[in-house]
Amino acid sequence: NDLTFARKRAQSLRMGAELDLERLGAPRAAGLGMNATETEVQIARKEVQEAREAKDQILLGQAAALCSSTGRGEEVDSLLRLGFGHLERAPGSNLSALLDQYRSNSRDLSLARDEAHTVQRMADWWSNHALCKARRERGEYAEAVRALADLEVTWGDGLEKFGDRETFEEEHGLLRTALTEEVRGHVRALLEFETNPSGGSVAAASDKGDGASPRDLWSACENLGILPEELERAKASVSASVVAPALAGLAGLRVSVEGPGESGGGGLRWEAGGPAGDDPLLLPQIRSYAALACFLWDNVFGACDVCAAAAVEAVWLPVVAAARATWDAAITAESFREAGEYAGLLEALRSLEADLAGRGLLRPGDGCPLSGHLCERLDSLCEGAKRGYLAEARGLIAGRYGRGDGGVVLVGSWEDSAAVAAGLLGGSQPEPVGLPAARGGALLVSSVAAEVASLLERAMEDAGSCANPVLAPKLVEAVSDVSLLWAHLPALLLRKELCSAAHHVASYFNDTTHVVWTVARLACRQHGLARRCGKAAELAAQAGRLSGAALSHMEGQVAGRAEELELLLRGGGIFRGTHKANRDARAREALSDAKGKLTRLAGTWKSVLQPEHFARFFGAVLEAACASVYDEVTSADDISVAETEALPGILLVLVGDGLGPFLDRRSPGQPEGPRFGDFLAPLLLERAPSFRKLAELVPMFTMGLQEIEEEWRAGRFGGALTADEVCHFIAKVFEESPLRREKVGAILGRG
Repeated sequence: NDLTFARKRAQSLRMGAELDLERLGAPRAAGLGMNATETEVQIARKEVQEAREAKDQILLGQAAALCSSTGRGEEVDSLLRLGFGHLERAPGSNLSALLDQYRSNSRDLSLARDEAHTVQRMADWWSNHALCKARRERGEYAEAVRALADLEVTWGDGLEKFGDRETFEEEHGLLRTALTEEVRGHVRALLEFETNPSGGSVAAASDKGDGASPRDLWSACENLGILPEELERAKASVSASVVAPALAGLAGLRVSVEGPGESGGGGLRWEAGGPAGDDPLLLPQIRSYAALACFLWDNVFGACDVCAAAAVEAVWLPVVAAARATWDAAITAESFREAGEYAGLLEALRSLEADLAGRGLLRPGDGCPLSGHLCERLDSLCEGAKRGYLAEARGLIAGRYGRGDGGVVLVGSWEDSAAVAAGLLGGSQPEPVGLPAARGGALLVSSVAAEVASLLERAMEDAGSCANPVLAPKLVEAVSDVSLLWAHLPALLLRKELCSAAHHVASYFNDTTHVVWTVARLACRQHGLARRCGKAAELAAQAGRLSGAALSHMEGQVAGRAEELELLLRGGGIFRGTHKANRDARAREALSDAKGKLTRLAGTWKSVLQPEHFARFFGAVLEAACASVYDEVTSADDISVAETEALPGILLVLVGDGLGPFLDRRSPGQPEGPRFGDFLAPLLLERAPSFRKLAELVPMFTMGLQEIEEEWRAGRFGGALTADEVCHFIAKVFEESPLRREKVGAILGRG
């Protein structure tokens, strides 16, 4: 409390705070009034100063004595820093002596503490030395090596007082050397091997009651710095004594377990070089070797992480190399196609490697070298089988397609085509969207396309009859890949021809249609196989891509031909003023030119395309041309009497012969005789309604209003023109009159 009071007083004096002057021992200062003279104030101030110094000296002396006797010299130093340094030099002060005594005591106490610490370190060193020796004697080598490391940590300067430093170094070195030699000896005696011409045996050292576990020994080797050399020696020993002899007779390898010893180590006996088993892929022998490898992993390498890489290299990679050599010789393209056990072998190997990974022998970074190689081998053979089909298809397409020397093949029959067309016209079958997926009929295809289709069927048949479940999906995939090849390679080879030549475009369309039908038929017929192989959706997608490729080229040709005719027939008022000679000749020339182009295109396509496809594509071109003419004729503000007389003859240039000029050529497989072509005209007219409109428009130019109404009521126009279109024609040809309004109303009411 005095010490605390002294501190507070010193701080208060410095800060000019009020003091308890009576307590300080300054009565005059305590009784000093407000009216005191200057002399009285000076006397009181001196009294306060003397009282303060006397009091502080007593308190500080007591504090210093207390601090010196208890080793709390820091308190004295802090008091001096608070402003009491003048007291050390004051007359009669014993503070200097007290501080000297404190400093001496503190130095002696520090030396005593250092000496005690050094003694404790020496005791710890000898304690760890004894502990290390005791653990070594008990065979706890991992713990002994850790205690040896503790000796290195606690040993340092300051021990020379209590012993020769060289003695400590010698003791430490002797113990380390003894530990190293003992650990080496135990590691090299982990297993006992016996070999003979027909096999051998291996036994764990733990059977003989040795207390050192393999894991502890390898951990000790790592801490002693001898792990790399001992691992190399262990690898060499295991390889020479067990692995190499066992794998030399892998085909006849058999492993049996011997009874475990008291500590549970056990042993294995193996025989090699005996008669080979029934399995040419050596799965039973590999399983037997895996048991041997696990035994070595546990009893030689201690299932220790630091030994994993060396163990894999010593005991597992050799069997991988041996199995690879056996598989490369046993699994040929021929045997691979006929054998069905490969999927089971692959699953068995993956299960075996999973077991080895669970035991710690294989790591995720090591991969699965055994099953991985088998996968690569099987994939290589599968890819080889698939590439065989692809190479054959590529040779057919690149070597022969589009060269004009391959010949053509007629697929299907004319009767089938006629039945399909009749069904379409009768409404018994829906209008096809895209390519018809499964329609019969006569289809003229190139011999190359026929051979490619045959190749696809052969690949799917091979997949269906293949006994190997690994190969079957690849053969189905070959069907998809050949289809993809056909979708791109011919279009690339015949890029220019497919942009301009009508015959090439139609031929490519037929060929692609045939390939599409083949793929679709195979996907339906072998749907179960395709689904099992996971290729059903892929085959359907390839059929869609092929359809798109065929239609894109054909529709591009249709658009180009239609645009050419529209440019010829539209604009410039080509059908205006046709009662004049020059205008009449111009219109007739344009229609004659258009008809010639249409006739040549129809002759080209009709001799190549199926009737259904011919009607679809040629009908689109014919419709574009006829629609252009119809729109030009009916778009005028009015049609004069002279033009009414001239236009029928002009329009007859295009429609006067009906569809005959366009159907003159026979379709593929069409028999001779008129009855076989009767169905095609209605099918074509369904695709080109504007041709019928023009044909119905021609006689209307020569009719009066009454006759037009009568013909309409009798239904003799043919049904192409609607009531609105007939009334539109009347408005263009006849002047406004009550009779015209009457007839238009009657026709619209009828319509």
